[in-house]
Amino acid sequence: MSDDAIRFLTRLGQALNTYGTPAHRLEDALRACADALGLEAQVFSTPTSLHAAFGTPPNQRPVLLRIEPGDANLEKLVDLDRVFNDVCLKRLDVAAGLEVIDAILARRPRYGQVWQVGMLSLASACAATLLGGAVEVVLLVLVNSLVVGLLLLISRANRHLSRVVEFAAGAFAGSVAQIEASIFGFDHATTFLVTLATVIVILPGLTVTVAATELATRNLVSGTARLMGAGMILMSVVFGVAIGLRLGSVLEVTPGEVTEAPTWMWILALLLAPVSFGVLFQARPRDLALISVTCIAGFGGARLGAVLFDFAELGVGLGAFVVGAAANVYARWRDRPAVVLSVPGIMLLVPGAVGFRGITALLEQDAVGGVQTIFSMLVVAASLVGGLLIANATVPPRKAL
Repeated sequence: MSDDAIRFLTRLGQALNTYGTPAHRLEDALRACADALGLEAQVFSTPTSLHAAFGTPPNQRPVLLRIEPGDANLEKLVDLDRVFNDVCLKRLDVAAGLEVIDAILARRPRYGQVWQVGMLSLASACAATLLGGAVEVVLLVLVNSLVVGLLLLISRANRHLSRVVEFAAGAFAGSVAQIEASIFGFDHATTFLVTLATVIVILPGLTVTVAATELATRNLVSGTARLMGAGMILMSVVFGVAIGLRLGSVLEVTPGEVTEAPTWMWILALLLAPVSFGVLFQARPRDLALISVTCIAGFGGARLGAVLFDFAELGVGLGAFVVGAAANVYARWRDRPAVVLSVPGIMLLVPGAVGFRGITALLEQDAVGGVQTIFSMLVVAASLVGGLLIANATVPPRKAL
């Protein structure tokens, strides 16, 4: 049993887990690589750990790694996929492959902190536009979300702040939205929209979708853990928002008029949102055009599905199918990971905003409305997962990643 092969596999698994690879893809990839290297491997992953045992019982060599979840980095996932291919096809030996993985992990992200904060702000402004926000709302969200981005940036260097950053972002969003409502005369719905769009990028809609996919593929421990983690993030944000809105409620609001956003702003937001997602997920510049096409096609598919099924939540499934099929075609065509297109592609479809509305309604003692909205979130998540799984069955990916 080769020590280098075991080190390579565990290092590869650690890297894939760090950058958010779902459990079913990660475990399948490591097993396939182990088979290519002539090893028998049992692999089990969760969002914060990797367990592996190499060899046959009772002579197995167990490995346990505690993993700190990182931010998605699509460019590094592409590079890791290339190493995976080269080692499996014997174009690279495991010792050299291990060195390449270490070099990939040590490399600085393509887009630095300024880019990340700027694109987070742009994504929030695009979300405000697509959710029907007026011109004033979009401009305010653009500024508010810059502060949220700076909070996230500071929290990366402070372990204690990182544990409450979602609460802090929610409290800021709620209080500043209430202050802006008193200045500009926003009604309750517009104030809520400002709050939602300010924090929408940190809502765990993508995490909920990944968790539901893991549960659907029978990775029960990883899916449950990820779903509970998403629930805690959502609760932290909503609780912070509730505190912020309460603090700002002492201000008087005189209702005023807001200017309706022109159509060209809506179209511009639809074009810019995919680019912001691509930068936030550290995609390669050459992939941004395909990411944009996939995002827009998925969004259009969801709108078409809503008309066909006469049920917006189920329409999301058609959008997810379009995204999943496009991602798998790309993966087969270019021999690259499907997540390059699928992860940013479903960002316009994920149910984070719906869950936020549901929890907020419960906090406002609207039990019926809250439960209905949370149920809608679950239907959206199930519809998304169903669309992606049908896409995988219709256009199966060539390999695990």
